[in-house]
Amino acid sequence: MPVAWNHRFAGSSVIARYLPPAFNNGLDPDTTEGAIHLTYALPNMHVEYVRVEPPGIPTAFWRSVGPSHNVFVVESFMDELAAAAKQDPVAYRRALLNQSPRAKAVLELAAEKAGWGQLLPEGVGRGVSVQFVFATYLAQVAEVEVSKGGAVRVRRVVCAVDCGTVVNPDTVRAQIQSAIIFGITAALNDEITLKDGRVEQTNFHNYVMLRLNEAPAIKVYIVNSDEPPGGMGEAGTSAIAPASDQCDLCGDGQTHSQASGSESGCGHLITCSTRKPCAHPRTIAPMAELLILRSRMREVGYSEVRRKR
Repeated sequence: MPVAWNHRFAGSSVIARYLPPAFNNGLDPDTTEGAIHLTYALPNMHVEYVRVEPPGIPTAFWRSVGPSHNVFVVESFMDELAAAAKQDPVAYRRALLNQSPRAKAVLELAAEKAGWGQLLPEGVGRGVSVQFVFATYLAQVAEVEVSKGGAVRVRRVVCAVDCGTVVNPDTVRAQIQSAIIFGITAALNDEITLKDGRVEQTNFHNYVMLRLNEAPAIKVYIVNSDEPPGGMGEAGTSAIAPASDQCDLCGDGQTHSQASGSESGCGHLITCSTRKPCAHPRTIAPMAELLILRSRMREVGYSEVRRKR
């Protein structure tokens, strides 16, 4: 189990520009959400945020805001730790959640309903993520398949959510379903590009959302709770990218990580925890972030996120 966790990241602060009074002592609570109040029992923890504004490019809110990058880094690194410990990703997370019963409950529910541990066809894998953001506990299991030609498709997503007291369950399901579609679109398909100082994408004809024939089967399980209601509009987006990215596509029971590559967008090669290339390369566009995030592990078990220059 990890003995120390150090997370450092740099990025712009929308809050500092739009709501200066909320930017206190150099800390942006929006940008740092999903990195500080983790559900995992980590005995020694340190998180640093450094404000870095990209020159000439004003940034604004994106669906799931700070958790969009923080959850991706935290959950991807949890898979790195599980792989280093030679443990199942769900079992590894469960062992760190004894002090967070609500997070543990959604993880176990999502894993059970997704059939975690059951055999899958060749070229199909599962990945998992768990988070506490917007006062909501949420876990997702994604099934991803890769064709022989290298095309990637998320074919099934199982989500378990504890958002406290629920007034309208259909609204909760609809928000999660749309958030998952939004997140998969950003993770697999689209990106924002600039030319001559202007954004090239102008509408949904050249920023193409996931189509009906590409959409996964999505099943949402809502945990009955009497706790105060949490946020539901964005939580589903930040969980899907790490769940999709950390799938075992080799069928060898090992987790996978990313290694960035191509000049257009962010080219990634799925690799096993042994660092040997898998048989299923794929290209993934970055989530709508100006930062390319990388995590790495040292002996004490901590992650760093640095700005790629």
